[in-house]
Amino acid sequence: MNHVVRSRAPVCGQLSDPGYGLNPWPAAWRARPRLLRPSRIEWNPSVNKAQLIQAVAKTTGNRAQAADAVEAALDAIVRAVAAGEVVSVTGFGSLTPRVRPARTARNP
Repeated sequence: MNHVVRSRAPVCGQLSDPGYGLNPWPAAWRARPRLLRPSRIEWNPSVNKAQLIQAVAKTTGNRAQAADAVEAALDAIVRAVAAGEVVSVTGFGSLTPRVRPARTARNP
């Protein structure tokens, strides 16, 4: 029989990770804090303009200024996209105008 002798030298964090070899996932993936996994928080994927104004008003403290700011930002974005420009918001995404061919629709 061939016996493999392995050294006890620290390789890839063997001595620093007590669970080394027990879990196939890397240690960085196993050690995620519980705060990143909300369990009882309701997640609503859609936010309307009133909710957006309310969220901005919480940080600014004034609902009228928040409404003006949201209206101005949305108006500028809509006008730029309608003019054919590409609007890219860092951390959010980019809005590009597309020309789609006409389609025939049916009203049941």
